[in-house]
Amino acid sequence: MFTKGSRRTGRRPRLRAPVIAIGASLAVAVPQPAMAAVPAPVAFPASAVNALPSARPVAVSPSTPLRPGSSGDSVRILQRRLIEQGYWLGRVSGSYGLTTQQAVMAVQKVVGLPRTGVLDARTWQKLQAGARPRPRTKRAGRVIEISRSKQILMIVDSGRISTIVNTSTGRTPRATTPAGTWRFGRQIDRWHTAPLGRLYRPKFFFRGYAVHGSLSIPGYPASHGCARVSVPAMDLLWSRSGIRRGDRVVIY
Repeated sequence: MFTKGSRRTGRRPRLRAPVIAIGASLAVAVPQPAMAAVPAPVAFPASAVNALPSARPVAVSPSTPLRPGSSGDSVRILQRRLIEQGYWLGRVSGSYGLTTQQAVMAVQKVVGLPRTGVLDARTWQKLQAGARPRPRTKRAGRVIEISRSKQILMIVDSGRISTIVNTSTGRTPRATTPAGTWRFGRQIDRWHTAPLGRLYRPKFFFRGYAVHGSLSIPGYPASHGCARVSVPAMDLLWSRSGIRRGDRVVIY
């Protein structure tokens, strides 16, 4: 409805841009932009910011240790650093689960720290400075190395370590993991009940000795002579990037 004196033009009314006064005598018309959704800020702990990978090692003292059950950006940064150094944990998830705990324990074994599986300031400093062990074999092709003193298993491709996995070997002189060079042969793709316990997807290299998955991988020698790894790590070792039938294993 139109009141008296009004007329219909068929055009939409023009919007005036707001005017911002600058100084005492100058006014500038500024078009008003459309409002966009502003993403919420990401909370990032100060210790994690300092821990970002850089060209130089960075000494960091986490305000609280990271352990199983921890989660968030600090854990993601830890996981990326572990993967960069060759320690297997699966994928970067931001959750400090079994595979992250096993990778941290492997680092502690390599650098000579208490084998707790908890990331404290000393473990982080060692990891930042570089915590890669050196392989003993330089031959072409793939070789599996197991260090009984450090309690780690390494996949070595043409003299370069590609993967480091936490392991637990024989616990006593009568139940030791045999030193020497062997080849992987028989393998069982399931849980296998052996005379001394259950083995997950074992890969045998000498008589009844095998690399196999287990539900208990402590920081010390605890097996009856086999090399135990976690169940997820054993699944990795069954993949194409893991242990193949006929691969050499060097145990020392």
